[in-house]
Amino acid sequence: MAKPKVKQLSLFPADELKLKTVYIDKPKLFDELFSGYQQMKAVSYAASPITVLSIFEKFDFDQMQLLVGENIGIKHYKGELQNKDLATLQKLMNLVRKEKLNIYFPKNKTIHSKFYILSRPGEHRVIVGSANFSETARKASKQHNYIVYCDLEDGSELFKTFLNDYKQHLKYSQLFLQDLIQLVDSREESEEQVIRTWLSQDIGNVKGEVEAESTKVLSELSNQTLEAEQRQEDALADSEEITVLIPAELKTRENIEKKLSQLHFSIGGSELSVPRQEYASFVKRMCGVPLLGVTQDNSRLVLHMGEKGSVLTREPENRQQVSEALDYIESYIDSFRFGECSDILRVQTNVYEALLYVLAAPFAHEFKKRKKSVDMYSRGPSFLYLYGPSFNGKTNFLRFCLRLITGEHVEPIAQEHFKKTKIMSARAFATVFPLLFDDVNIDSKMEVVLKNYWEIWWDRSTPIPQLIMTTNKFNPPEWANTRIKRINFDVKFDQNNIRASEELNRILTARCDLFSWFATRYLSKLRQPLEDIKNGLLVDELGLARSVMQSFYDYAQRPLPVYFPLEPVERLYDIDRMEWLELFETKVLSLEDQKNKIFVRTPTTIQAYEVDRFMRLLPQGVKAKRKGHTIVIEGKDKYLEWVQGGVQKPGWWKRLLSRGRLG
Repeated sequence: MAKPKVKQLSLFPADELKLKTVYIDKPKLFDELFSGYQQMKAVSYAASPITVLSIFEKFDFDQMQLLVGENIGIKHYKGELQNKDLATLQKLMNLVRKEKLNIYFPKNKTIHSKFYILSRPGEHRVIVGSANFSETARKASKQHNYIVYCDLEDGSELFKTFLNDYKQHLKYSQLFLQDLIQLVDSREESEEQVIRTWLSQDIGNVKGEVEAESTKVLSELSNQTLEAEQRQEDALADSEEITVLIPAELKTRENIEKKLSQLHFSIGGSELSVPRQEYASFVKRMCGVPLLGVTQDNSRLVLHMGEKGSVLTREPENRQQVSEALDYIESYIDSFRFGECSDILRVQTNVYEALLYVLAAPFAHEFKKRKKSVDMYSRGPSFLYLYGPSFNGKTNFLRFCLRLITGEHVEPIAQEHFKKTKIMSARAFATVFPLLFDDVNIDSKMEVVLKNYWEIWWDRSTPIPQLIMTTNKFNPPEWANTRIKRINFDVKFDQNNIRASEELNRILTARCDLFSWFATRYLSKLRQPLEDIKNGLLVDELGLARSVMQSFYDYAQRPLPVYFPLEPVERLYDIDRMEWLELFETKVLSLEDQKNKIFVRTPTTIQAYEVDRFMRLLPQGVKAKRKGHTIVIEGKDKYLEWVQGGVQKPGWWKRLLSRGRLG
């Protein structure tokens, strides 16, 4: 049987086609190809959502459609958007709503084509070649491309063919952000809240919505459990069961039943009931921390350890009681004298600063709500990054803090649980008990979590726990530096020192009620007018905690210890500067001063990544770049101001030069 004949259009119709070629080796050539047109329909193997938006705005298109052929899926695009502010995503959504910018993905296949159809009244340009619709292709610094293009008039048969080819590519594709827009339009929550929920889901919109609804139910169960404990504390009769409303949607109900399958729950109509003590034990088992929350009137902190619950907030009975509690705190900090260190005052100040952080950590969610009222674009609160060598007391510090909060022995969370699943589980149950992870390593897998935890995923209606980490690593990844508070326990203990072990054991088995009083006064501070606490919200995140702790010293008529941090320790001790100077002391670095530049040399045996680590010690205000094994500091004045700690000392620069001069 003869094969059917396919009618083909001549590639070179003499009456209309003038092919032109361009070798794109500079940005100007790319820009000239796309400038001056109002509409674009395109197929590109690779394209970033942020780049698409940037190029859309750069060329001022009225309308743009883009099919991204790479089989990376919507999940990958969502991952990119998680690291951007909500305004960027809202801008994309608005353009999609108005059908000005549409991004499509193929379903279950890869499309490697790259062509562009540009239009303006009466004429069109078709571009075919190797260039993706990306900044890499546009900048042409590391990637050159070759394209063929032609300019066609309205009614051109070849233009119609290209248009039909584009439509053929578009078959079986899905529109990016369509699911999010539908969610925003159908949900009662604010657009911001729905976007955060959508971004936090790793897979398709159906499961994402189911998880969001299930989390609401778990959060409400937690809230009901804590509210019931408050009512019992007030001697009000209360049921041993808690009851919440659940959605009617079948998949959501099935998901909730699966999550609570270990419990003896019952469902009647639209209500789910479960024994509250059993639920509290379940939360502790699943999260690794107990259920802790602030009551709806923002005046009480309620803890449920699984076996029993209690309202923690209360005022002290007398001065003597407070003085004994402060003596207990100071005896723990004084125990660091058993360790070996170069500066015991600095170590003790850092320990007290870390203690203030942990005491305030359960209120991070409430702190964030108040901070948002002053500055809606603010980051944080910062995560605590506690570091130092092995046997420096980090783990026992966490044990000490956990005992202060709970009154019981509680172990910190082991390093193998420092992962997204554990953190998201605790978030789902709406406990504000801080997650104290011991001996961790922050790797690339945690980047999405730490970048988005407070900035994208946070929602004022759902309380979440603060994250605290201890580690042996001095330098965290560069992307983490602006999101953490680094505190150095620069001390080492002798594990064979019996006296030190006995003293620590005495401290870790004693009971102290200071956290209950602290919680009462800290919540009271948060309820004050914003003008009165603005500095503590924006300038010094531990400012409110410092003020509360100082109030106890005043009440007990007890002097502040010399190591009490009256301001952030990073202002008192610049650990990066100290490390930088130590590198000169140990002759790892050497320095050469030449007019307006400073050349810092490193040994050629050192790896490039180590030189980069040294350069990251410099503050952001100091302009510097790496040239091989040399760090070139161009901002000499800023550097001198930083390295001298803001104090002008006669002959200081001369002494450093003599220490760091090339031999």
